Amino acid sequence: MLNYNMEYRKGILFIRLFGSLNKNTAFNFNTYFIPMIIKNGIKNIVYNLSYLDELDDIGLEALNDGRKAVAEVYLFNVPQNINLTLSWENRIIKDELVAIKLMEI
Repeated sequence: MLNYNMEYRKGILFIRLFGSLNKNTAFNFNTYFIPMIIKNGIKNIVYNLSYLDELDDIGLEALNDGRKAVAEVYLFNVPQNINLTLSWENRIIKDELVAIKLMEI
């Protein structure tokens, strides 16, 4: 099961994910978030992964799909057991508030 909490602040949509983003939940994640992001013209997202119990390759692919819909995406608190592709290398931040400085909003 995947739950979320969203907050839009200073031009950034903060999405805090709870539970599992995996092969069972990734489709629903994409069918909700990507259209919502496009419809509302959101350009900047921070995914907070602090509360995820599981993130598999399919879930990571879902996060990648979200990247294609916006200008800037950052990850916060990536679980230690997750191997990110090089394309995420400079997209990991230590604090949600760092995103505001990085995105120069």
